Amino acid sequence: MNKALWSKKALAVPACAAILIGGLTLVATPANADPADLRLTGQSVSNGVLTLTGKGTPGENVILQKGFPAERHEIAADGSWTITYTLPDKAAHTYELDQQNGLNADGSLTVEVPAQQTAFAVSSHTVSGRTLTVTGTGTPGLTVQVDPANGTVQRSAVGSDGTWKLTYEIPASAGTDAKTYTVLEENSGFQVQDQASFTAAAEATQATFSVTSPKDGSAVDSRTVTFTGTGQQGDTVNLLGTNDQRLTGVVVVGADQTWSATVTFPSTAARQQAVRVTDVRGGSGAGDTTVDITLPAVAPADQFSLTSPKDGSTVGSRTVTFTGTGTPGDLVNTLDADGDRVAPQVLVGADGTWTTTGTFSNSAAVVQKLSVNQVGGAQGQGTVDFTITLPAASTPVTTPLTLVTPKDGSTVASRTVTFSGKGTPGDAIAVVDADGDVVAPPTLVQADGTWTTTGTFSDSAATEQELTVGEVDSDATVVDTIDFSITLPAVGTSTAPGTGTTPGASTGTGTTPARPTGTLPVVAG
Repeated sequence: MNKALWSKKALAVPACAAILIGGLTLVATPANADPADLRLTGQSVSNGVLTLTGKGTPGENVILQKGFPAERHEIAADGSWTITYTLPDKAAHTYELDQQNGLNADGSLTVEVPAQQTAFAVSSHTVSGRTLTVTGTGTPGLTVQVDPANGTVQRSAVGSDGTWKLTYEIPASAGTDAKTYTVLEENSGFQVQDQASFTAAAEATQATFSVTSPKDGSAVDSRTVTFTGTGQQGDTVNLLGTNDQRLTGVVVVGADQTWSATVTFPSTAARQQAVRVTDVRGGSGAGDTTVDITLPAVAPADQFSLTSPKDGSTVGSRTVTFTGTGTPGDLVNTLDADGDRVAPQVLVGADGTWTTTGTFSNSAAVVQKLSVNQVGGAQGQGTVDFTITLPAASTPVTTPLTLVTPKDGSTVASRTVTFSGKGTPGDAIAVVDADGDVVAPPTLVQADGTWTTTGTFSDSAATEQELTVGEVDSDATVVDTIDFSITLPAVGTSTAPGTGTTPGASTGTGTTPARPTGTLPVVAG
């Protein structure tokens, strides 16, 4: 016999060869296949990934016969090997695991992978109108249904991948209130195996497209017309003229399912107007209607008037709105007895009306003799004199100027310092150094009587700082000042910004200080 043919594991012979000798069949393990050589020591599945571990002949390969491609995994020097494989689904599978020496078979075994059980759960639920869509996971082969049923039991099967999806029409009796729904997982005998609950509510019925005002065929009292209506949230509403020209910009139906748009028709526009209103949803038309209205006649060019306030009336506030009519495009001035403006100059609108608002100071007299005049073409076009009575001026609440932080004489932790305190609401606050230079941005006292501002001292600024905080009222009068000093940290030694370490608060004395030599800045209120 040629012994070279029997070199270790060099010959591919079936693991159990049958040899006939003298009519006897001998079953033997070939010399190149140790039946105990290939073995499986571990098997697990996690998140759909199969992991196999085992032992074999070092240097040879193990192959999981799962179809193309069949990867070869080399057995380590210590005889160990590991294979990972993502399973195609959660069903049961049987695989052949082979060990090979080169291309020669050197043992095999069977790997049984049981069906993977998926925990039952509701993954998501959404509502569109009254249609409820639910998705989840469960055991393949079982069915799911929603409880309570809506009259007809609707079951969906759990797929081989362990997922399911079902739809359910929420009955009208449920309204739009949030309700609790339960998904039941059942076997073929309709026995409940598991269940999960969630809450959902049907969406409110969307409003239909309509124009609620002005009414079709109505006469409006102004050439500035507000159109209102209803529609589905997010729809686009267009207002078009007789030639389909846009009368407004884009109008979108709001969350309350209403819309509103204002159109001003010029004085040259005909009194009879047919306004086409369209509703667009998702790029398609969702409504189209025409509203016929009659506009008021345009006021004559020489008709200038004051409509409010009335001559001799008492107004309810020192902020007064003046309105009237005039020639479109002309200027309107509102003046006091000295000829000074009491409200901004305005233009008469295309509809022949004008409006402007002015505020009288607390020092203004209660009785005001005023006039309004119209100017067009660089010449006067009418004047109206009138008198109104203002309410008495309210006495403002004053709060003494107080410095809360930093404390006088304190050492601050940073060259960035926050100054805070109290004062009269509306007054301006400024913090200046001994040279009168502002060290922090001017600020206003808030409605609650507090103020705060933060400034940063440069590296070249002296460590010892003599400062003044001043309060200035709306008439640019210095109301009060407080002198104080702080010690800054040396450059490069500051830590977190602080407000000082010395206790106590400084309160203004109402007297003019000896420092600073400069003037306090005026802050517009």
